[in-house]
Amino acid sequence: MKHPTSTPVRAISPAGCRPAMSVRDRLTIRTPAAARPSWRHDCGVRRRACAALALASALLAGCSQTPAPSAARMSVLEQAQLRQRALDFIHRAARSEIDVVCCNAIEALVQLDPDGGARHFRAALGSPVPMVRFAGCVALGEIRDTGEVDRLRRLISDADPHVQLAAAYGTYRCGGRDAGWQLAGALRTHADENVRADAAYLIGKLGEPEAAEHLRLAATNDKSSKVRVLAIAAMARLGDREGIERLIQVAQGDATSRVVALQSIAELATERMCDALLFALSKDAKDEYLENRLIAARGLGKLNDKSGFDLAFWALTHRHADPKDDEKDTRIRVLAAMALGDIADMRALAELEKAAAGQDDARVQLAASYAICRIVPAPMGTGGGRSAAADRPR
Repeated sequence: MKHPTSTPVRAISPAGCRPAMSVRDRLTIRTPAAARPSWRHDCGVRRRACAALALASALLAGCSQTPAPSAARMSVLEQAQLRQRALDFIHRAARSEIDVVCCNAIEALVQLDPDGGARHFRAALGSPVPMVRFAGCVALGEIRDTGEVDRLRRLISDADPHVQLAAAYGTYRCGGRDAGWQLAGALRTHADENVRADAAYLIGKLGEPEAAEHLRLAATNDKSSKVRVLAIAAMARLGDREGIERLIQVAQGDATSRVVALQSIAELATERMCDALLFALSKDAKDEYLENRLIAARGLGKLNDKSGFDLAFWALTHRHADPKDDEKDTRIRVLAAMALGDIADMRALAELEKAAAGQDDARVQLAASYAICRIVPAPMGTGGGRSAAADRPR
Protein backbone atom coordinates (compact mmCIF):
# COMPACT_ATOMS: atom_id res chain seq x y z
CA MET A 1 0.00 0.00 0.00
CA LYS A 2 1.35 3.37 -0.97
CA HIS A 3 1.75 6.11 1.56
CA PRO A 4 -0.41 9.21 0.92
CA THR A 5 2.67 11.28 0.16
CA SER A 6 3.89 9.20 -2.73
CA THR A 7 2.86 11.22 -5.77
CA PRO A 8 2.93 15.01 -6.21
CA VAL A 9 -0.18 16.71 -7.52
CA ARG A 10 -0.85 20.32 -8.34
CA ALA A 11 -3.48 22.56 -6.83
CA ILE A 12 -6.42 23.33 -9.07
CA SER A 13 -8.84 26.23 -9.17
CA PRO A 14 -12.40 25.35 -8.17
CA ALA A 15 -13.93 25.92 -11.58
CA GLY A 16 -11.03 26.03 -13.96
CA CYS A 17 -11.70 29.52 -15.22
CA ARG A 18 -8.86 31.31 -13.44
CA PRO A 19 -5.67 30.61 -11.50
CA ALA A 20 -6.08 29.69 -7.86
CA MET A 21 -4.56 32.54 -5.90
CA SER A 22 -6.02 33.05 -2.43
CA VAL A 23 -5.68 30.31 0.13
CA ARG A 24 -9.46 29.85 0.09
CA ASP A 25 -9.40 29.32 -3.67
CA ARG A 26 -6.74 26.64 -3.40
CA LEU A 27 -8.73 24.45 -1.03
CA THR A 28 -10.78 22.48 -3.50
CA ILE A 29 -13.08 20.79 -1.03
CA ARG A 30 -15.44 23.34 0.47
CA THR A 31 -16.88 21.92 3.65
CA PRO A 32 -17.59 24.71 6.10
CA ALA A 33 -18.00 23.64 9.69
CA ALA A 34 -21.13 25.69 10.24
CA ALA A 35 -24.27 23.71 10.97
CA ARG A 36 -26.25 22.65 7.94
CA PRO A 37 -29.52 24.48 7.17
CA SER A 38 -32.64 23.33 8.98
CA TRP A 39 -35.31 24.70 6.66
CA ARG A 40 -38.26 22.40 5.89
CA HIS A 41 -38.05 22.42 2.13
CA ASP A 42 -37.82 19.96 -0.74
CA CYS A 43 -36.60 21.72 -3.88
CA GLY A 44 -37.69 18.72 -5.93
CA VAL A 45 -41.26 19.90 -5.46
CA ARG A 46 -40.36 23.33 -6.79
CA ARG A 47 -38.51 21.78 -9.69
CA ARG A 48 -41.50 19.73 -10.70
CA ALA A 49 -43.55 22.89 -10.50
CA CYS A 50 -40.90 25.03 -12.38
CA ALA A 51 -1.24 12.53 -8.09
CA ALA A 52 -2.11 9.40 -6.65
CA LEU A 53 -2.96 7.88 -3.34
CA ALA A 54 -4.27 4.38 -2.63
CA LEU A 55 -7.06 3.74 -0.21
CA ALA A 56 -6.69 0.74 2.06
CA SER A 57 -6.13 -2.37 -0.01
CA ALA A 58 -9.50 -3.73 1.07
CA LEU A 59 -11.22 -1.15 -1.13
CA LEU A 60 -12.00 -2.39 -4.60
CA ALA A 61 -10.12 -1.10 -7.63
CA GLY A 62 -11.21 -0.70 -11.24
CA CYS A 63 -14.20 0.81 -12.98
CA SER A 64 -16.69 -0.67 -15.44
CA GLN A 65 -17.00 0.79 -18.93
CA THR A 66 -20.65 1.76 -18.63
CA PRO A 67 -21.52 1.85 -14.94
CA ALA A 68 -25.09 2.39 -13.79
CA PRO A 69 -26.38 3.27 -10.36
CA SER A 70 -27.02 0.13 -8.37
CA ALA A 71 -30.21 -0.14 -6.36
CA ALA A 72 -28.69 -2.94 -4.28
CA ARG A 73 -27.80 -1.80 -0.80
CA MET A 74 -24.87 -2.90 1.29
CA SER A 75 -25.61 -4.35 4.66
CA VAL A 76 -25.32 -2.02 7.62
CA LEU A 77 -22.08 -3.77 8.58
CA GLU A 78 -20.63 -3.40 5.07
CA GLN A 79 -21.53 0.28 5.04
CA ALA A 80 -19.89 0.84 8.40
CA GLN A 81 -16.72 -0.95 7.29
CA LEU A 82 -16.57 1.06 4.08
CA ARG A 83 -17.06 4.31 5.96
CA GLN A 84 -14.31 3.44 8.41
CA ARG A 85 -11.86 2.64 5.60
CA ALA A 86 -12.70 5.93 3.92
CA LEU A 87 -12.29 7.87 7.17
CA ASP A 88 -8.96 6.16 7.84
CA PHE A 89 -7.80 7.27 4.41
CA ILE A 90 -8.77 10.89 5.14
CA HIS A 91 -6.78 10.75 8.36
CA ARG A 92 -3.74 9.52 6.42
CA ALA A 93 -4.24 12.21 3.81
CA ALA A 94 -4.18 14.85 6.57
CA ARG A 95 -0.52 13.89 7.05
CA SER A 96 0.28 14.08 3.35
CA GLU A 97 3.25 16.05 2.08
CA ILE A 98 1.06 17.14 -0.85
CA ASP A 99 -0.12 20.44 0.53
CA VAL A 100 -3.50 20.73 -1.19
CA VAL A 101 -4.40 17.14 -0.24
CA CYS A 102 -3.36 17.73 3.35
CA CYS A 103 -5.42 20.93 3.55
CA ASN A 104 -8.50 19.38 2.02
CA ALA A 105 -8.26 16.40 4.37
CA ILE A 106 -8.00 18.73 7.38
CA GLU A 107 -11.04 20.62 6.19
CA ALA A 108 -12.94 17.37 5.71
CA LEU A 109 -12.06 16.13 9.20
CA VAL A 110 -13.55 19.28 10.73
CA GLN A 111 -16.86 17.95 9.45
CA LEU A 112 -16.35 14.22 9.79
CA ASP A 113 -14.21 13.62 12.86
CA PRO A 114 -13.29 16.85 14.66
CA ASP A 115 -12.15 15.11 17.85
CA GLY A 116 -10.02 12.55 16.05
CA GLY A 117 -8.72 15.15 13.62
CA ALA A 118 -7.60 17.63 16.27
CA ARG A 119 -4.11 16.12 16.39
CA HIS A 120 -3.70 16.83 12.67
CA PHE A 121 -4.98 20.38 13.09
CA ARG A 122 -2.47 21.05 15.85
CA ALA A 123 0.40 19.52 13.89
CA ALA A 124 -0.47 21.71 10.91
CA LEU A 125 0.42 24.85 12.88
CA GLY A 126 4.06 23.81 12.70
CA SER A 127 4.09 23.06 8.97
CA PRO A 128 6.64 24.87 6.77
CA VAL A 129 3.86 25.28 4.17
CA PRO A 130 1.76 28.45 4.66
CA MET A 131 -1.37 26.89 3.17
CA VAL A 132 -1.20 24.02 5.67
CA ARG A 133 -0.71 26.43 8.58
CA PHE A 134 -3.73 28.37 7.28
CA ALA A 135 -5.86 25.21 7.24
CA GLY A 136 -4.74 24.23 10.73
CA CYS A 137 -5.57 27.65 12.18
CA VAL A 138 -9.02 27.67 10.62
CA ALA A 139 -9.73 24.10 11.73
CA LEU A 140 -8.73 24.80 15.34
CA GLY A 141 -10.96 27.85 15.27
CA GLU A 142 -13.83 25.79 13.90
CA ILE A 143 -13.62 23.30 16.76
CA ARG A 144 -12.82 26.05 19.30
CA ASP A 145 -9.71 24.33 20.66
CA THR A 146 -9.05 26.84 23.43
CA GLY A 147 -5.95 24.95 24.53
CA GLU A 148 -4.21 26.16 21.36
CA VAL A 149 -5.13 29.83 21.68
CA ASP A 150 -1.58 30.89 22.63
CA ARG A 151 -0.07 29.18 19.59
CA LEU A 152 -2.74 30.68 17.39
CA ARG A 153 -2.10 34.14 18.77
CA ARG A 154 1.61 33.83 18.05
CA LEU A 155 0.84 32.97 14.43
CA ILE A 156 -0.90 36.32 14.02
CA SER A 157 2.69 37.50 13.49
CA ASP A 158 3.43 34.80 10.87
CA ALA A 159 5.47 35.84 7.85
CA ASP A 160 2.60 34.94 5.54
CA PRO A 161 -0.33 37.41 5.56
CA HIS A 162 -2.88 34.70 4.81
CA VAL A 163 -1.73 32.70 7.83
CA GLN A 164 -1.95 35.86 9.94
CA LEU A 165 -5.64 36.12 9.08
CA ALA A 166 -6.35 32.44 9.72
CA ALA A 167 -4.57 32.74 13.08
CA ALA A 168 -6.67 35.80 13.93
CA TYR A 169 -9.80 33.85 13.02
CA GLY A 170 -8.74 30.88 15.15
CA THR A 171 -7.79 33.13 18.06
CA TYR A 172 -11.13 34.92 17.93
CA ARG A 173 -13.06 31.65 17.86
CA CYS A 174 -11.06 30.38 20.82
CA GLY A 175 -11.88 33.39 22.98
CA GLY A 176 -9.39 36.06 21.91
CA ARG A 177 -12.00 38.42 20.52
CA ASP A 178 -9.54 41.30 20.16
CA ALA A 179 -8.05 39.43 17.19
CA GLY A 180 -11.11 40.28 15.13
CA TRP A 181 -9.67 43.69 14.35
CA GLN A 182 -6.86 41.99 12.42
CA LEU A 183 -9.45 40.66 9.97
CA ALA A 184 -11.36 43.92 9.73
CA GLY A 185 -8.17 45.89 9.15
CA ALA A 186 -6.93 43.56 6.42
CA LEU A 187 -10.28 43.72 4.64
CA ARG A 188 -10.19 47.49 4.72
CA THR A 189 -6.58 48.32 3.88
CA HIS A 190 -4.44 45.39 2.68
CA ALA A 191 -2.91 45.97 -0.75
CA ASP A 192 -3.27 42.35 -1.92
CA GLU A 193 -6.78 41.52 -3.17
CA ASN A 194 -6.29 37.86 -2.27
CA VAL A 195 -5.59 38.76 1.34
CA ARG A 196 -8.66 40.99 1.39
CA ALA A 197 -10.67 38.14 -0.15
CA ASP A 198 -9.57 35.74 2.59
CA ALA A 199 -10.37 38.38 5.21
CA ALA A 200 -13.92 38.72 3.86
CA TYR A 201 -14.39 34.96 3.81
CA LEU A 202 -13.13 34.51 7.37
CA ILE A 203 -15.18 37.40 8.74
CA GLY A 204 -18.26 35.69 7.35
CA LYS A 205 -17.29 32.46 9.10
CA LEU A 206 -17.04 34.24 12.46
CA GLY A 207 -20.83 34.32 12.59
CA GLU A 208 -21.03 37.79 14.11
CA PRO A 209 -23.95 39.76 12.56
CA GLU A 210 -22.44 43.10 13.58
CA ALA A 211 -19.57 42.40 11.18
CA ALA A 212 -21.97 42.89 8.28
CA GLU A 213 -21.21 46.62 8.16
CA HIS A 214 -17.51 46.00 7.51
CA LEU A 215 -18.48 43.59 4.76
CA ARG A 216 -21.07 45.94 3.28
CA LEU A 217 -18.42 48.61 2.78
CA ALA A 218 -16.12 46.15 1.03
CA ALA A 219 -18.98 44.79 -1.07
CA THR A 220 -19.70 48.29 -2.33
CA ASN A 221 -16.34 50.02 -2.47
CA ASP A 222 -13.55 47.48 -2.98
CA LYS A 223 -11.89 47.84 -6.38
CA SER A 224 -11.60 44.06 -6.79
CA SER A 225 -14.67 42.22 -8.07
CA LYS A 226 -13.42 39.09 -6.34
CA VAL A 227 -13.35 40.82 -2.96
CA ARG A 228 -16.75 42.39 -3.57
CA VAL A 229 -18.33 39.04 -4.34
CA LEU A 230 -16.76 37.32 -1.33
CA ALA A 231 -17.85 40.19 0.90
CA ILE A 232 -21.41 39.78 -0.39
CA ALA A 233 -21.18 36.03 0.21
CA ALA A 234 -19.93 36.65 3.75
CA MET A 235 -22.88 38.97 4.38
CA ALA A 236 -25.20 36.20 3.21
CA ARG A 237 -23.46 33.73 5.51
CA LEU A 238 -24.26 36.08 8.40
CA GLY A 239 -27.92 36.00 7.43
CA ASP A 240 -27.95 39.54 6.05
CA ARG A 241 -30.95 39.83 3.71
CA GLU A 242 -29.27 42.35 1.45
CA GLY A 243 -26.29 40.03 1.15
CA ILE A 244 -28.49 37.08 0.23
CA GLU A 245 -30.30 39.00 -2.50
CA ARG A 246 -27.11 40.48 -3.91
CA LEU A 247 -25.42 37.08 -3.94
CA ILE A 248 -28.28 35.63 -5.96
CA GLN A 249 -27.97 38.51 -8.43
CA VAL A 250 -24.22 38.06 -8.78
CA ALA A 251 -24.80 34.40 -9.64
CA GLN A 252 -26.22 35.67 -12.94
CA GLY A 253 -23.27 37.98 -13.62
CA ASP A 254 -19.93 37.63 -15.40
CA ALA A 255 -18.28 34.21 -15.59
CA THR A 256 -15.73 34.66 -12.81
CA SER A 257 -18.11 36.31 -10.36
CA ARG A 258 -20.74 33.70 -11.15
CA VAL A 259 -18.41 30.86 -10.15
CA VAL A 260 -17.54 32.46 -6.80
CA ALA A 261 -21.17 33.33 -6.09
CA LEU A 262 -22.40 29.88 -7.05
CA GLN A 263 -19.87 28.19 -4.78
CA SER A 264 -21.08 30.33 -1.90
CA ILE A 265 -24.74 29.68 -2.70
CA ALA A 266 -24.09 25.94 -2.79
CA GLU A 267 -22.36 26.14 0.60
CA LEU A 268 -25.20 28.07 2.21
CA ALA A 269 -28.01 26.31 0.33
CA THR A 270 -31.01 28.15 1.74
CA GLU A 271 -34.54 27.89 0.41
CA ARG A 272 -34.29 31.40 -1.01
CA MET A 273 -31.32 30.31 -3.12
CA CYS A 274 -33.01 27.24 -4.56
CA ASP A 275 -34.08 28.84 -7.84
CA ALA A 276 -30.53 30.05 -8.56
CA LEU A 277 -29.23 26.52 -8.00
CA LEU A 278 -31.92 25.00 -10.20
CA PHE A 279 -31.14 27.40 -13.02
CA ALA A 280 -27.41 26.69 -12.85
CA LEU A 281 -28.13 22.97 -12.96
CA SER A 282 -30.60 23.22 -15.81
CA LYS A 283 -29.71 22.43 -19.41
CA ASP A 284 -31.26 25.76 -20.34
CA ALA A 285 -28.22 27.46 -18.82
CA LYS A 286 -26.19 26.73 -21.94
CA ASP A 287 -23.33 29.02 -20.97
CA GLU A 288 -22.69 27.19 -17.71
CA TYR A 289 -19.57 25.12 -17.29
CA LEU A 290 -20.15 21.52 -16.31
CA GLU A 291 -18.29 22.42 -13.13
CA ASN A 292 -20.91 25.03 -12.28
CA ARG A 293 -23.71 22.54 -12.81
CA LEU A 294 -22.01 20.10 -10.44
CA ILE A 295 -21.62 22.83 -7.82
CA ALA A 296 -25.35 23.51 -8.18
CA ALA A 297 -26.13 19.80 -7.87
CA ARG A 298 -24.28 19.74 -4.57
CA GLY A 299 -26.18 22.74 -3.23
CA LEU A 300 -29.49 21.19 -4.24
CA GLY A 301 -28.49 17.96 -2.54
CA LYS A 302 -28.21 19.86 0.74
CA LEU A 303 -31.83 20.90 0.21
CA ASN A 304 -32.94 17.30 -0.19
CA ASP A 305 -33.24 17.61 -3.98
CA LYS A 306 -31.69 14.81 -6.02
CA SER A 307 -32.11 16.57 -9.37
CA GLY A 308 -28.38 16.55 -9.93
CA PHE A 309 -27.78 12.88 -9.15
CA ASP A 310 -27.69 11.62 -12.74
CA LEU A 311 -25.33 14.40 -13.83
CA ALA A 312 -23.00 13.88 -10.87
CA PHE A 313 -22.98 10.11 -11.26
CA TRP A 314 -22.18 10.41 -14.96
CA ALA A 315 -19.44 12.96 -14.29
CA LEU A 316 -17.79 10.72 -11.69
CA THR A 317 -17.82 7.60 -13.85
CA HIS A 318 -16.62 9.14 -17.14
CA ARG A 319 -13.36 10.70 -18.22
CA HIS A 320 -13.15 14.34 -19.24
CA ALA A 321 -9.86 14.62 -21.11
CA ASP A 322 -9.01 18.01 -22.58
CA PRO A 323 -5.66 18.57 -24.31
CA LYS A 324 -5.86 22.25 -23.38
CA ASP A 325 -6.64 21.61 -19.72
CA ASP A 326 -4.86 18.71 -18.08
CA GLU A 327 -6.64 19.32 -14.78
CA LYS A 328 -10.16 19.14 -16.19
CA ASP A 329 -10.77 15.45 -15.50
CA THR A 330 -9.65 15.71 -11.89
CA ARG A 331 -11.57 18.91 -11.32
CA ILE A 332 -14.84 17.49 -12.65
CA ARG A 333 -14.58 14.18 -10.86
CA VAL A 334 -13.79 15.90 -7.54
CA LEU A 335 -16.85 18.13 -7.92
CA ALA A 336 -18.97 15.13 -8.94
CA ALA A 337 -17.93 13.17 -5.86
CA MET A 338 -18.64 16.12 -3.61
CA ALA A 339 -22.09 16.54 -5.15
CA LEU A 340 -22.87 12.86 -4.68
CA GLY A 341 -21.84 13.13 -1.05
CA ASP A 342 -24.38 15.85 -0.34
CA ILE A 343 -27.08 14.27 -2.50
CA ALA A 344 -26.57 11.25 -0.23
CA ASP A 345 -28.04 8.57 -2.47
CA MET A 346 -26.87 5.08 -1.57
CA ARG A 347 -26.84 4.11 -5.26
CA ALA A 348 -23.58 6.06 -5.63
CA LEU A 349 -21.64 4.08 -3.02
CA ALA A 350 -20.23 1.38 -5.32
CA GLU A 351 -18.75 3.87 -7.78
CA LEU A 352 -17.49 6.13 -5.01
CA GLU A 353 -15.76 3.10 -3.51
CA LYS A 354 -14.01 2.48 -6.84
CA ALA A 355 -13.02 6.14 -7.15
CA ALA A 356 -11.65 6.10 -3.61
CA ALA A 357 -9.50 3.09 -4.47
CA GLY A 358 -8.31 4.51 -7.79
CA GLN A 359 -4.69 5.17 -8.60
CA ASP A 360 -5.08 8.24 -10.80
CA ASP A 361 -5.28 11.29 -8.52
CA ALA A 362 -5.17 11.82 -4.78
CA ARG A 363 -7.75 14.59 -4.91
CA VAL A 364 -10.35 12.32 -6.50
CA GLN A 365 -9.66 9.62 -3.92
CA LEU A 366 -10.03 12.13 -1.12
CA ALA A 367 -13.26 13.60 -2.49
CA ALA A 368 -14.74 10.13 -2.98
CA SER A 369 -13.73 9.09 0.53
CA TYR A 370 -15.30 12.23 1.94
CA ALA A 371 -18.48 11.56 -0.04
CA ILE A 372 -18.70 8.02 1.33
CA CYS A 373 -18.51 9.40 4.86
CA ARG A 374 -21.22 11.93 4.03
CA ILE A 375 -23.57 9.28 2.68
CA VAL A 376 -23.07 6.58 5.31
CA PRO A 377 -24.14 7.66 8.81
CA ALA A 378 -21.49 7.56 11.50
CA PRO A 379 -22.04 4.78 14.06
CA MET A 380 -23.92 6.05 17.08
CA GLY A 381 -21.72 7.17 19.92
CA THR A 382 -18.50 7.27 17.91
CA GLY A 383 -18.20 11.05 17.66
CA GLY A 384 -17.33 10.55 14.01
CA GLY A 385 -19.09 13.62 12.65
CA ARG A 386 -22.31 13.83 10.70
CA SER A 387 -23.48 12.36 7.43
CA ALA A 388 -25.33 14.32 4.79
CA ALA A 389 -28.41 12.26 5.53
CA ALA A 390 -28.28 13.32 9.17
CA ASP A 391 -28.01 16.95 8.09
CA ARG A 392 -31.12 16.81 5.91
CA PRO A 393 -33.85 19.40 6.46
CA ARG A 394 -36.74 17.79 8.30
